[in-house]
Amino acid sequence: MTSAIKDNRSRGKVGDFLKGAIKEGSTLSFVSAYFTIYAYE
Repeated sequence: MTSAIKDNRSRGKVGDFLKGAIKEGSTLSFVSAYFTIYAYE
């Protein structure tokens, strides 16, 4: 079983996961202790 945690390094990129998971009409919420706008770059 693989972890669902994304870390942008060894466990997969968050952006790649979101591109595949977000569909039209989806609702999205973020909870993070460490989040910066630079994560989108």
